[in-house]
Amino acid sequence: MAAEPAGEYAIGIEILPYQLVAVLVDHTGRRLDTRRWPIADMEVATVVEQVSVAVAELAETALEIRLPDARLVVGLQIGGPVNAADGLVLAYANHPTDSMYAERDYHWREPVPLADLIRAHTGCRTVVENDGAAFATLEQHYGVGRQTPSFAVVLIRDGVGGGIMMDNRLMMIPFEFGHIKVRPEGRWCVSGDRGCIDAYAGRRAIRAIAGEMTGADADLESIEAAIGICERSDGDAERMTAIFRQAGEAVGHGIATVLSLFGLTHMVVYGPREMVDPASERRAAKAFAGGVFGFPSLTYPLYRSAHVAIRPVGVADGAHAAGLVAIDRLVNAHTTRLEATS
Repeated sequence: MAAEPAGEYAIGIEILPYQLVAVLVDHTGRRLDTRRWPIADMEVATVVEQVSVAVAELAETALEIRLPDARLVVGLQIGGPVNAADGLVLAYANHPTDSMYAERDYHWREPVPLADLIRAHTGCRTVVENDGAAFATLEQHYGVGRQTPSFAVVLIRDGVGGGIMMDNRLMMIPFEFGHIKVRPEGRWCVSGDRGCIDAYAGRRAIRAIAGEMTGADADLESIEAAIGICERSDGDAERMTAIFRQAGEAVGHGIATVLSLFGLTHMVVYGPREMVDPASERRAAKAFAGGVFGFPSLTYPLYRSAHVAIRPVGVADGAHAAGLVAIDRLVNAHTTRLEATS
């Protein structure tokens, strides 16, 4: 059988609730174009159709390529557990208590062969990866991966996930950072357990805790609203700021655990800009960072000098990460195999 030609371009797509973000990259991973599309609903058929349309439109308008075309490969990333080797999304759902999507429930109840479905619709070789693992690939190319071959990434979104790179290879393990228990008798987590990082540090948890603090009947409408309260000059501002420090402390506990387990020298925390960017001078960001950087007292002494960076998530970072995953696995790996057999 003839070998498939290596692609020259990749389209990376980040699948988010009710929207797609797409990035076009060349074979070096350089970002060439970025687009966003809304999605009417999160049913599997709708997502597959909209991803396929996005790939076709971006290929045609940015590259004047009509699908199928062997020069183009596709990378997808999604905020749920995946089997990357088989291109399966194992689960994907919003949490039923999440006020942001309370009237727009979605739940993929069976494993979805997403990579195969997109390949069937577009004719493009396709790979799918978990969002935390994809961000580890982004960091490998453009961040601490240039300093060390082994590091971990923490990704804060509605929940908290991540990925681990060891010796320049992504560890194919379910890195459930958000479900590390840091307070045995703490808040209930969506996992059904108590005291997990997810119960304190994700956007979902912060909205819920902030809603309880303000006496609201439901979660606070957004994390931005919580951050805004921190900027006031009253008792609520102090209590809300303490919630963000508590979130940082939970992440710091998890970092200490990961450092002790894997002996890493570097970790990176990604999160919403207003929450994690100390340069913003927001009280919430300063409180969160202060909590995170308490990790040295909690970890094995040998790893207390580990380098921990905090970075805000850019609008196109996730899609760019997905494009890099596609280049690494479908283009560079293919080229390496050809060189090894020549």
